[in-house]
Amino acid sequence: MRQANQQFSSILTKIGNGERLDEIEISLIESSFHSVEEAATMFPQGIRLFNTNHAVTQYNNQILNSYTEKIISTAKDVYSGCTSKEQETFVHQKLHKMSLIDTNGLPYQTTFVVNIYYMITTNIDVSDGLANGAVGKLVHVETDNNGVVTIA
Repeated sequence: MRQANQQFSSILTKIGNGERLDEIEISLIESSFHSVEEAATMFPQGIRLFNTNHAVTQYNNQILNSYTEKIISTAKDVYSGCTSKEQETFVHQKLHKMSLIDTNGLPYQTTFVVNIYYMITTNIDVSDGLANGAVGKLVHVETDNNGVVTIA
């Protein structure tokens, strides 16, 4: 996407090149800063940038938990190759301690809220546009009679 504002575009280029900004450029950038409360009011659907994955998770959970109409889908674990109940319990405990990196980005629970935007955080089918960073609005969740999310 190209920036229509030439001055702002120039500032972004300098930042990208690691160049020092002058006082006027710094003032222009700082004039766009907003408090968390202002951002929530002025830009409710805006994308937020965080410096840690933990901060992202906290923010996402706060937003998702604020909705009363939501569907929480819990993974159904299937263990193959276990020869005893003890071994299955051990594998189960180990699995639930794994990070999202180790599970290819698949969380144990996913909260679905219709009519809000989600960002894909892993490549699913790049040729179909289902790639890391793609954003889309969730418009439908298919569930069975018990409210459990179904797989098509």
